[in-house]
Parts: sequence; C-alpha cells; structure tokens
Amino acid sequence: ATQVAPPLTKSMVKQSLRQGFTYPRPPIPEPPLWPQHPVQPVSLTAVSSAQAQELIANYKSKPAMLAILLTATWATGSSFSSSQHAQVICEAAYGELISQGEGGKIKFCTSDVSEAGAIH
Repeated sequence: ATQVAPPLTKSMVKQSLRQGFTYPRPPIPEPPLWPQHPVQPVSLTAVSSAQAQELIANYKSKPAMLAILLTATWATGSSFSSSQHAQVICEAAYGELISQGEGGKIKFCTSDVSEAGAIH
C-alpha cells in the first residue's frame, strides 16, 4: 500500500497563522457572538393531545409556525432526560425569538405524550 500514493509532505504554515491570526490585536471582524446579551427564557404552554389537534386546525390558515415539543414525564426524572433538556432549549429559543420581535411568527407549546390516550 505504500507504493500506491507518495508520502505526504508537511504543509508550510505562515508565521501569522502560527501566532494566533491577528494576535495581539482583536479579531477582525468582531465575532458575531460578542457582546452576548442574556435572554429571558419563556415558559412553553402545555397542551393536551386534544388541544394540540385544535391548535393545528387553528394554525393551518395563519401565516405562522406551530411547534409542539413532545415530552414524556416518566423520562424527566432522569439526570439524562432528553425531554427535559429539549424543553430548556426550546424555552431559551422562544425567549430569543420574542426578544428579536419574531414571537408572533411562531407558537411554541409542549405536550406530554405519556398522558392517557396520547400513545399510539
């Protein structure tokens, strides 16, 4: 297999790249995450399976998106609960959308799929 391709040579790295790009000057342009402003999370509205069907019917004719996070309460007790983690992420994202003035274009809800009759 060593005769198939010649050995690779070590690439030459420019001195400016070895020294940390623009160090000691700040990066140009300024990274998009600076300055960071903490966003207030927004609680998601809990809906049942029947209410979810009504919401879906109501949002069909609206120019907005409906996002329903499906969680399982029996799994939230674990420290590795993906349901609980997903709810925290959705609350933060919804809060950020509202702070940017985009809250009217999307509706976030949560529904417990382990309730009676919700599991199919």
